Parts: sequence; structure tokens; C-alpha cells
Amino acid sequence: MAKLLRRELVVMLVILAATLLILVPAVYWVGGNTLGPYGDSGTLGTYVSDVAGSLSGGDRGMWFFVVTPFLSISVLRLGFAWARKIS
Repeated sequence: MAKLLRRELVVMLVILAATLLILVPAVYWVGGNTLGPYGDSGTLGTYVSDVAGSLSGGDRGMWFFVVTPFLSISVLRLGFAWARKIS
């Protein structure tokens, strides 16, 4: 049981890290190309700083943005596990 929990924790941390390292800059890039520069300075650093500030401030919308990829992948994994079990 502890091995399973450890594996799931590692999966969660990898997905959350990928979200922060890939999805956040991708959103910045797409937003910059479609809506124009972000904020006054328009830098990725400013955007990442604002994301981090929102997360540390408990902004529910930003937490939803960061956690949604993990939840989506978890639902897919559960569906595949269920499909394997019933077949």
C-alpha cells in the first residue's frame, strides 16, 4: 500500500511540475500572441510571478488551472484501469 501511495505521489508531482514548467509558459506565449503583451512589462517572469502570487494567495481559479491537468489524467488512468478490470 505504501508503495502504491508513493508511486501516485510521484505521478502527481511530475504532472504538477510539468504543468508549471510547460503549461504556464505556453499560456503566456499564446496569450501574448493573441491578446498582446502581459501587464506593464510583458515578460514571462512577470507572468510566472503573478501565477505564483495567486497560488500562494489561495486564488481558487489559479489552483483550478494548475490542478486540472492532474485531475484529467487521473480520471483517464482510472477509466483505463476500470476497463482492464472488467475485460
